Amino acid sequence: MLRLIKKMDLLFSAFIFVFGLSRAEALVLTFDSTGLLNGAIGVSIDGVLYDVEFVDNHAYAIFWDNTNGYTFTFSTAREAEAASQALLEQVLVSDYDTDPSLVLDGKKAGYTYSFNVINTPYGYYTTQSGSDTQYSIQYVSASNYEEESGDGTASDTLWSIYNPAHYVYAVWTLSAVPVPSTMFLLGSGIIGLTGIARRKK
Repeated sequence: MLRLIKKMDLLFSAFIFVFGLSRAEALVLTFDSTGLLNGAIGVSIDGVLYDVEFVDNHAYAIFWDNTNGYTFTFSTAREAEAASQALLEQVLVSDYDTDPSLVLDGKKAGYTYSFNVINTPYGYYTTQSGSDTQYSIQYVSASNYEEESGDGTASDTLWSIYNPAHYVYAVWTLSAVPVPSTMFLLGSGIIGLTGIARRKK
């Protein structure tokens, strides 16, 4: 019985180790063809994993759907703020925190910025100009300043899509990161050994 308990302890420790390892390695940074950071896989927002891609374009070109109009992953300012804060804390870290030129926005359109601004949209509002309906995007910006490690801020901002310049938007999708099969097997082993121990009592 003592030997069985020791085996269970060992399996449980291994399970916790693998679980922690898988969580630590879940986030993977992604890069464009020039080597600039342009997103990440497995960003944790309120306990849910998302993939994000930084896209330098008009909001209309990225988020407009001829059937549904504007569609965004997040629908409230609070959700967009949580996503932007996750960018600052999980993605724009280390060298990508202190050197904005390593991130897509840092070398946008040939300019060198001393900071990154990546926008997560969550809604829009309309204004009427004569017979034209103009849309303005509501988004939260993750602002990441040069050589100010951890000092980026997530701020709620409004900006019109009709501005001629391109801006970098964060395009979020639910992550497809699976639970590792090793964790499943270890979990099954622990459950099985627990059942055997109970039967022998």
